[in-house]
Amino acid sequence: MKKLASYCAPALFVLATGTNATEYPQFSLGGYIMVDHDQFSDLFLEDEQHSNNGTDIRRARLSTKAKLTDHWQSKFQVDIADGKLNIKDAYIQYKAIDWADITVGQQKEPFGLEKLTSSSDTFMIERSMVTQALAPGRSVGVKLDGSPGGLYMEFRLFSG
Repeated sequence: MKKLASYCAPALFVLATGTNATEYPQFSLGGYIMVDHDQFSDLFLEDEQHSNNGTDIRRARLSTKAKLTDHWQSKFQVDIADGKLNIKDAYIQYKAIDWADITVGQQKEPFGLEKLTSSSDTFMIERSMVTQALAPGRSVGVKLDGSPGGLYMEFRLFSG
């Protein structure tokens, strides 16, 4: 029996570490900076008032994504604005079910296209007042979403 195991172990090792095997974990870093510059002419101002020209960093986002296995991945994103560091996303996702994905952690609550669109992809500099007033932001929770048979479905439970 020991002899059989000594022959099978190297064969199983070769099969497990074949040339098509992907090495995990895989990490990727990303981010972006949005700068806002205001330039006003003091031509129309009265009584020696000066315009308030200025440049601000609206947001600076840094993120890391990790693919832990074929079925598990995660994301961690921070926002640096107004001298504060805020955690935006911190979640892990399971993608082994053909028709559904399970996401657990702090994430965007799925509510409306305008809120789900990244700020780097929006046409206007701000989102509408209605979206800002009604749409939830990011919260800690669990989300199950997918499309079985061409029908999109989503179940979610958030703390906020």
